[in-house]
Amino acid sequence: MNTDFFLPVKDLIEAHSPPFVLTYDELTDLFSNLLGANNQILLAQDYTNDLSGLNYMIEEIQPALEDRILKSRCTKFRKKLKRHLDGIATDSESDTSQDPYNY
Repeated sequence: MNTDFFLPVKDLIEAHSPPFVLTYDELTDLFSNLLGANNQILLAQDYTNDLSGLNYMIEEIQPALEDRILKSRCTKFRKKLKRHLDGIATDSESDTSQDPYNY
């Protein structure tokens, strides 16, 4: 994947305060490796354990991206992240609902 597609957001990523969960270089590397990856969530976890933060990062930079195909890839990946994160939330909610001492 051509990492030049992320150049429009390089300054945004580097200047964001507090810092995003990935640097510009890590994000471009991640997206280069996502294409064709068997399990994109596991691959993302190689870069960060903060998948919510990664989802937020992509949400913040996506409007500034100029390439339509990259925007589409961001949308698809964010949907996968959201499904994964929603599944974790559902699992933890069902675990606590089984606890008779959960008030």
